[in-house]
Amino acid sequence: MKRYLAMFLALLMLVFCFAACDNEKQESKPEQTTSTDASADTSGEEEMRYTANVPDVKYDGEEFVILTSYVSESVKRPEFGGTGDEEIVEDVVNTAIKTRNEIVEEKLDIDILELKIVDTNRAGAGATYAKISTALSGGALDFHMASPSLFNSATLAQGGYLEDLMQLEYLHELSESWWHKYFTDGVSLFGRVYYASGDISFYNLNTTTAMLFNKELFDEYQIEAPYQLVKDKKWTLDKLREIQTIGFSSDLDANGVIDYNDRVAITASNDMMWAQFFSCGGRIISKDGEGEPYLSIWSESNDNYITKIVELMQDKQNIILADDYFSVSQSPSTLVGDVFRSGRSLIHVGSIAMIDTTSEMSQEFGVLPYPLYDENQEDYYSFLSPWVGVAVCIPFGYDDETLEYISIVMETMGAEGKNEIIPQFYEVVLKRQKTRDDESQEMLDIISSTAGCDFGQIANVAEYPAMLHQLIKAEAGTFFSKYEALKSRAENEIQNIINAYSK
Repeated sequence: MKRYLAMFLALLMLVFCFAACDNEKQESKPEQTTSTDASADTSGEEEMRYTANVPDVKYDGEEFVILTSYVSESVKRPEFGGTGDEEIVEDVVNTAIKTRNEIVEEKLDIDILELKIVDTNRAGAGATYAKISTALSGGALDFHMASPSLFNSATLAQGGYLEDLMQLEYLHELSESWWHKYFTDGVSLFGRVYYASGDISFYNLNTTTAMLFNKELFDEYQIEAPYQLVKDKKWTLDKLREIQTIGFSSDLDANGVIDYNDRVAITASNDMMWAQFFSCGGRIISKDGEGEPYLSIWSESNDNYITKIVELMQDKQNIILADDYFSVSQSPSTLVGDVFRSGRSLIHVGSIAMIDTTSEMSQEFGVLPYPLYDENQEDYYSFLSPWVGVAVCIPFGYDDETLEYISIVMETMGAEGKNEIIPQFYEVVLKRQKTRDDESQEMLDIISSTAGCDFGQIANVAEYPAMLHQLIKAEAGTFFSKYEALKSRAENEIQNIINAYSK
């Protein structure tokens, strides 16, 4: 991610020199190239551009159709640039998407179109699942690539409706830097990968988990600066618990309970359980050395993780959860987020998307990764929401020639996404326009470097994700009994996954 700053500065040069760039810059080259254009006023800054290692081919204006799904018609930022019959919203990210598409279209002589459908069922057999699963048999194979939710992606893969991306020559086993390796490692089984995440899209950056803290309140209450704690690997659950219980919460309306009308140490949602369990290193499913999955949700260490997380989330005097207020608001996350935005919360727990909604608050805030379990944990892990997060995949059923076409386009879109979209989204939108300090920028680098998901989460094995939510309101010490009640079902489902991936 440190390369992105240089990439952003290089974009300033491209504004002046793009029209003068010769055709050689558009040819296929290995991995990446570095060049300097003396005609641009960059004071000798190095230009870094990534180039897909694909054949130099033209497709005579052939369409490349991308299937996407959104929860409503009101989505203002199409993932891949729109349906082709509507004007793109002119902000920096959408402009970058448009620029990326135009570069790819010119390189390959294709026409990129987005087939957008509305689907509120991102975790089950909704419109997106139906469209992809019946594409071949129903004679509706009218799109080349799809971008379903992570939940839907896992279900489609197990059903045999997706192509193994590792078998496509020009995707190079998803080894290039514009594919997210940590994600790929997490969703591969037996060396097979049916859906991927990368710089071809920007959505998963938004859905990656993060925490915000009120810098002014931290100073007022003389709370130790969390940035240095993160760098020293001392930002742990115990430290978060210590901050939670300093005595900040107050029943402002004197109704006898701490709620969204009051002052409270932490604002969050039930999904904090999923994300914090993952951030501690807990996994529902793990893999052995051969890439075979096995049930790993129960262990002594995972029990320790759950014990600390539950203690923190059950402290109703010092935390409020958005899920408790669906009877009050249709958008309880906004309701609870307003507590932080109004300066009545020390820490707001959620995802990077919070930065956009919080950027106009009057008090200064900073960004943090979810904490480590303890100081012995080597890395911070950041969770991708299986509901909001997306993957890219190819529907099963195309012949080899078409699969080659699709893979060449995807690889080229990924490389140019790294050149055009990610610098704008990550550097400009998040770092330069929204966050308030250099340390927050460092935190975003840490957060994004290990963004991934638990295969057991996105495959919803034995509904263990729902069980993890249930623990938030369960009696202490019930984790093992709830695990045992679902164990047989989980082992059967894992065997079904093994059978599906072994075909």
